[in-house]
Formats: sequence, C-alpha cells, structure tokens
Amino acid sequence: MYVDGFAGPGEYTNHPIGSPLAALTAAQHAIELTGIRWIAGDVHCAFIEPDLERYKNLEQKIGSFDKPAMIVTHAYPETFTRGLESLKKDIPQPFSSQHPLFVFIDPFGATGVPFSVVAELLKSPCSEVLINLDADGIARIFQAGESAAHEKNLNEIFAGDEWKPLFDAGDPFEVLCRKVLQLYKTKLGHRKGSIRVSI
Repeated sequence: MYVDGFAGPGEYTNHPIGSPLAALTAAQHAIELTGIRWIAGDVHCAFIEPDLERYKNLEQKIGSFDKPAMIVTHAYPETFTRGLESLKKDIPQPFSSQHPLFVFIDPFGATGVPFSVVAELLKSPCSEVLINLDADGIARIFQAGESAAHEKNLNEIFAGDEWKPLFDAGDPFEVLCRKVLQLYKTKLGHRKGSIRVSI
C-alpha cells in the first residue's frame, strides 16, 4: 500500500508529472522489470486531496494512466486525516497487520498533519513514512502567536505541549527551525527504533 497524503492535481504548470503519476510509473516499472518473478500481489496506490478542483484534475490524470491490472488505485476528496480513515475502512489490512505500508506526507504548509496520526501509522513494523516537515512554517506559527492560534496548532503538530519550554520568542529564526526539527525527531524516535532524517 502506497499512500500520497497530499496528492495535489497530479500535474503542475511548471512540471507535467506530479507525485501521483510518479508513484504509478514507479510501480508499473517495478512490475514490468520483475516480470514473472513478481510475487507481491496487487499494489494499492491511494491518493488523498481535499481541494475539489485539484481532486477533479487528479482523478482525470489517474484515470488516463495506462496501468497493469495489479495496480489498484483509490482516491479520496478529503483531508489527510479523514482520507486515511476512509482508506482504513476500505482496506484495513495494511494498517493492522504485516502488510507493507508506505505513506508520503508532503503538506501544503505547516498544518494538517497531527502527530497522533503519524504515530498511529508507525505502529506497524512494516510501515514507513516519508514526511516533508515544514519547520519554517511551524516556526512562523510560533512567532505569530495567538494570531495563528499557535497553541492549538503546535499542540496538534507535536501531540502535546513539549514545545513550550523549548521554543523561545527570542530565538533567531534559524535556531527556532532547528528546535522544531529536533523535537519532531525526538518524538519520532519514541515511536520507531531507527529514524533517518534529511535536512
């Protein structure tokens, strides 16, 4: 199971291939290169996109993709959290068993990805998450204070208020971004034995 949590429209004005088509192409190539040695069964690719205009374009791009029958696509016009819940109802196995699960999380901004959801995904020993953490955006939420509902948003991003004694309004922006990243890495480390972070 491959999940694109913020799938977008499938294409962009400055690039014709968005992450959904890149994922489908990679799955197709893997199956073709393996040939009769392929034993993994069906590859499920799920795409979650809340913006209805983007979603319509995404559906069109996915629908026109010439894929083998063993690549099964699922699309949800919902938020990341709600889309995952819908997917779990439709195909529960990868979320509760030894089935491989890979979730790509690349949000349009700093919010929309509660840490509690990430932690739930990482409960399975066969799961992997690739997340583009918007440390800059999270730092800006902190700096904006109440005008950005910073307590509510940061408590959701970190699943708690551990950030309060760590973040300081007097911190230079770069230092604050590093603190955001370090706290997130620490919380991930409590969930999995091996965490690799690229900066």
